[in-house]
Parts: sequence; structure tokens; C-alpha cells
Amino acid sequence: MILSENNHKHIPAPTSLLLDTTPSPTVNKTFVCIKEVLDDNFMKTSPVTLAIGKDAYRRPIHYNLAKDGHLLIAGKTGSGKSICLHSMLMSILCKSSPDEVRLILVDTKYVEFSCYNHIPHLLMPVITDSDLAISALGWLLKEAKERCRLFATYDVHDIDEYNNLAKSKTDMPKMPSIVIMIDEFIDMFWSHKEKAETAISRLAVIGKVAGIFMVMATQQPPLSLMHRFVGFSFPSRIAFALPSSCESRAVIDCEGAKDLRTPGAMLYQPSSSPNPIKVQGAFVSYSEIDKVTTYLAMQ
Repeated sequence: MILSENNHKHIPAPTSLLLDTTPSPTVNKTFVCIKEVLDDNFMKTSPVTLAIGKDAYRRPIHYNLAKDGHLLIAGKTGSGKSICLHSMLMSILCKSSPDEVRLILVDTKYVEFSCYNHIPHLLMPVITDSDLAISALGWLLKEAKERCRLFATYDVHDIDEYNNLAKSKTDMPKMPSIVIMIDEFIDMFWSHKEKAETAISRLAVIGKVAGIFMVMATQQPPLSLMHRFVGFSFPSRIAFALPSSCESRAVIDCEGAKDLRTPGAMLYQPSSSPNPIKVQGAFVSYSEIDKVTTYLAMQ
């Protein structure tokens, strides 16, 4: 089934529920509140633009999935990886309606994404089982192929051209982008190695054109997996603190991630840059997440 507009009523952006916090003198001066990154210019960007944080010059750093493609995130426990995922989700929820972006969330650890279970953006309840995660990837691959066939019918090249054409045709429903976010995607490879690798590799090729994007995170990236196909599938990557130089090189092609000490500090390697950029990730508290998800669930 090709997803189309579901006539959701417009949901006002819940940005006001995110605290515009100014850190006290006891807080590290590198602290970045998420609302500092969700500025007016950001709110006008693509529905799938993600808030990352601020660089050393305190300039906001954003990542546009529609332009730059799928994203890989790696970082050991306590490095800030989970908060980064929440910040990205908040940046979508604060500016994009369910008609613009639908979400599939996979959380085999059961603890990170359960708070999103009742938001209208979800295509299905939060997935906590590896078998269901593989099924979701297979469904997304089928959806991507059907969308590409539909694009050929209308003689358009990608989802943006399709939606632009749909504005002038009443019988052509708008097509939402889909973002699948997987926390600890390596769990799928332990039990479904071939299926997971095939689905991710195929989605990496046709997903961007079809408006289907992957954001995948892991604590300790297996070196063999990184070298074999991750570099091709994920042209842009984020590395938080990692245990060793080998893992750092596997993720961002340099050793710097092992020297990161501050929680939330990352090396951001976009596909458009030859060198990684040091960024302090945007922070969002669990109380803020609860306010936003409760607000959305009530709409």
C-alpha cells in the first residue's frame, strides 16, 4: 500500500513546550538547549530536517535527510547518543504534521521510544522485537518500490516532484515522507543477518528517491559490518565517544571519537565534507519530551 494523505487536521507546532533554557553558571558552557537550534529558519526547512546541535562557533547544525540521505549514529553508553535521537525526533514533531512525515520507531531495548507510542505520526506501535523490525524493513522496501513505479507513471523523478505535481491535481493525494529510526540496529543482525543486510542495502539505494529515510544507531559498531557495507549505505555519520581508535575509524574514517569526553560531544561527518565537524549535541529533557508527546496525542 502506498501511503497517501490521511486528512489529519493541522497540528500546531508544539515548540513552545520546549523550554528556552539558559544554563546556569554551574553548567558547562558548551551546553546546547534544543530550542536554540529550533530557530525560525529551521522551522521553514524540509519536514525531514533534523536538529543536530551547535559547532565550535555556536552556529546551529542541521541535517536534511531529503538532501543528504540516510544517517548512521554510533556511541558508547552515556555518550549522548540516545538524547541525540530524541532531539531529532523532537525536531520532526515540532514542525511536521503526520501528512508530511510518518515515523517507524524500533527500540529493542524497550526503554527509549515507548513515550512516542500515542503520537499521530507513527505508522505502527513502537517496535521492540527484532522479527517485527525485519518485517518493517521488508514492508518499507516494498513501499519504496511501489512509490518508484508510481513516479514512473506520472513521469516524475522523486517524491518532491510528485508532491509538487499533486498540488495542482485534486485527484493526486500528497505523499508523506517516512523515517525509520532504529536504536541499536545491530540486534537485527545477530538473528537476521542476511535479511537485514539486504533490506538496508536496497533501501539505501532507492529509499531517498521514494522519500523513505533511515536513521540507525548502535553502541558498538562491529568492524566487519562497518567496512563491508555501512560506508556505502550511510554516506553521513555521527560518532559520539567510542571505546577505541578502530571503531572511530570504522565510523568516521578518523580516530577522534575515542578522545571525546563531554556528554553530547560528537564528530559529525556529513557526506558533503571531507573532514568531520566537532559539534555539541542539542539537549532535550525527558520532561520536555513528555510534554510534546502528550500534546500531540491529545490532538
